[in-house]
Amino acid sequence: MIEVLTDVYGIGEMQLIVPLLVRLTRQTSGGLVCWINPPFQPNAVALVQHGLMQSQHWVTRDVLSAPDALWCLEQTVRSRGCSVAVAWIAAATMTQLRRVKLAVAQSQTPAVVYRPTTASAQSSPAPLRMRLTAKDDQLHVTLLKAPGRVGCELSLSMEARQLASNAS
Repeated sequence: MIEVLTDVYGIGEMQLIVPLLVRLTRQTSGGLVCWINPPFQPNAVALVQHGLMQSQHWVTRDVLSAPDALWCLEQTVRSRGCSVAVAWIAAATMTQLRRVKLAVAQSQTPAVVYRPTTASAQSSPAPLRMRLTAKDDQLHVTLLKAPGRVGCELSLSMEARQLASNAS
């Protein structure tokens, strides 16, 4: 389970997970990506350009409340019917997040959960947690939690797509 905290979408947050999506969908034949409440309709042309076939996607868009989206995420992951699930959740309790983490652990199906940055004040069961902010042409990634790692900050140049690392 990967938790990504951001308040603004369209700043390059998808570029962080596209390599993961590509790898996971190629590992399973007919790999399916489940998109739960994305803020924008996934762009089919961009997905194909990144090696993700349009027919490998299931999308539910802005129709689910936060509890329903969490339940959908948990059931999707638990079903083992997809390669990866990506969800945008406005609010979640620790119990709901623990249920998702348990489903991920039992099914070995990864889940990426986008939440608002205000959630950084709350603890989370997600083993990997990061906060994203944008400034000028840079995407700033603050690693809040990772197994066996100390926190760090990364700056991703959105134009040159160069990665610079600064320990925090």
